[in-house]
Amino acid sequence: MLIKNGTLVTSKGLQKADIYIELGKIREIKKTISNKGAEKTIDATGLHVLPGMIDSHVHLRDFKEVLKEDFFSGTSAALAGGVTSVIDMPNNSLPTISMEALAAKKYVASKKALCNYGFNFGATLNNFEEASKALVDTSVASLKIYMGSSTGSLLVDDFSAFYKHLQNFKGKPILLHAEDEHAIRHFSKQHLGENQKSNGIDSQNSLSDARKSQNMDIDLQADSSKKPISAQVHGKIRNSHVAELAVSRAISSAQKTNAKIHICHVSTQKELELIHAARKKIKITCEVSPHHLFLDESYAKKLGNYAKVNPPLRSKSEIAYLWQALRSGKIDMIATDHAPHLREEKELPYLQAPSGMPELDTALLLFLDAVSKKQLSLPQLANLYSKAPAKLFGLKNKGEIAVGKDADLVLVNLKSKTKIKSENLFTKCHWSAYEGITANGKIMKTILGGKIAFDEGSVLARIGDGTELKFRA
Repeated sequence: MLIKNGTLVTSKGLQKADIYIELGKIREIKKTISNKGAEKTIDATGLHVLPGMIDSHVHLRDFKEVLKEDFFSGTSAALAGGVTSVIDMPNNSLPTISMEALAAKKYVASKKALCNYGFNFGATLNNFEEASKALVDTSVASLKIYMGSSTGSLLVDDFSAFYKHLQNFKGKPILLHAEDEHAIRHFSKQHLGENQKSNGIDSQNSLSDARKSQNMDIDLQADSSKKPISAQVHGKIRNSHVAELAVSRAISSAQKTNAKIHICHVSTQKELELIHAARKKIKITCEVSPHHLFLDESYAKKLGNYAKVNPPLRSKSEIAYLWQALRSGKIDMIATDHAPHLREEKELPYLQAPSGMPELDTALLLFLDAVSKKQLSLPQLANLYSKAPAKLFGLKNKGEIAVGKDADLVLVNLKSKTKIKSENLFTKCHWSAYEGITANGKIMKTILGGKIAFDEGSVLARIGDGTELKFRA
């Protein structure tokens, strides 16, 4: 394949050049390359060529939750959104907390995935031996610890278990959902009543189970005679102090254990101040999700449970600080936390509705729009959403446009516009919190391993085009 006349986007800057691709690799980059008998030539005049995005925080569901997403629909959404590699989270209906469960997920992914894929392994209160086995498995990117309750059954709220995982899992990153569970329980009682029963777990069952309301978010049995609880209370329960406490404890523990920690979906100034100060002492990185940059807490009123996420949406002042931190390098990378749920689930009462929203289809479009508004530069975007995750997880041949790298690319038109419409999404849940937004920018083509995988609205990839990622410490 030969890509001609495009503007290449690297973490260092922009470059007008042609790209010659052979056997899935970038073989040559020059200002002008004559046709070397390439089977296909793409004229990229007027287009920018970015490295394929790498999304390290996605929930592709499958198994009992196949109704709302699976590896086929999720990776289709990824390719449509310019994402060529995804790393799946462990907290689904078959939690990835044992080597047996990991093998089952690998099998399903191999039969369904259209783009490159890998796995994050889940920590429990006692699966230390299994986590040690996962550490040396090249398909495993990290260990994920949920310090606070979220979707699924994974929660490590016991300090001894948390500390032991930090001591044992060496070399690869430890990803932290940094919300303090004890604080969540305290503020749940404060804002929802002392008589409410709580176990802190979000709904993550099949739709039929959700209907039965057997495993509700924060599992609080509200008195049906009382006024329905507004989704706006979510931000009061999981307030900024909840995040600050968890990050502070994680940093202190990492300093004692020499663990390599990564804070997921940062959403507050205080978290980032703690992280920035800790960089001199420990190995620590962090990510931000699109919804914490593009949606503020007022959307909890506008969208109700459709805006319910963990951590919750924050104030406009917090968002302004996040953007500043993103530009200045205090935030290491972007990851969507793509978490699809069906409309029927989201429209349950607040206490039963699961947290999370789909983002794979739309994230790159939103950031292209941010580029057009001078909130971010294209080289910064390429670094944050591709190069940085490749570096963190040891993906040696991905994340950059360079000779010898895998030919995973995305071609975008910054002069075109895209209106976000639910009917155009590839995620199975077919809704978006960004419905109706017109973004400046359009994803024209996604190239995976030297093959066109997405082309102006159509996913062309076939099962087997994507491969299992290999992670190295």
